[in-house]
Amino acid sequence: MTGPQPAATTSSRVVGARPAAVLAVLADPRRIPEWAPAFADAVDGGPDAGWSVTKDGRTFPLQVTVDPAGGTVAYLREVSPGRTGGARLRVDPVDGDRCEVTMSVPLPPDDAEGDVRTVLDAELDRLAQLVTGSG
Repeated sequence: MTGPQPAATTSSRVVGARPAAVLAVLADPRRIPEWAPAFADAVDGGPDAGWSVTKDGRTFPLQVTVDPAGGTVAYLREVSPGRTGGARLRVDPVDGDRCEVTMSVPLPPDDAEGDVRTVLDAELDRLAQLVTGSG
């Protein structure tokens, strides 16, 4: 089922790490709880069997799409019956040892953009700390 796309919010960070290092973390869904604990307490499974996220005792399937050449990763799940949505990340080189990580997430109908942006910014900060070893 397709329909109008929900509103989204986007944030980015310049990270002191090579794009390949950031993509390696993002491409492994088991690492999501390290930098996005508001989204996942645990991630299990694998690329063949499929990924499963547990948050606050609830479990849901997660589709992970990684495009190393394009520098993108998408974490998608069913957000309402027949509607898929989730986080989309892009990693762009800035110079030899830095990259910019941009993350977009849909806004749930009952959340204010500022609240979602606060969580998004914290996740990007944790990701930057994780890949630079400064956290």
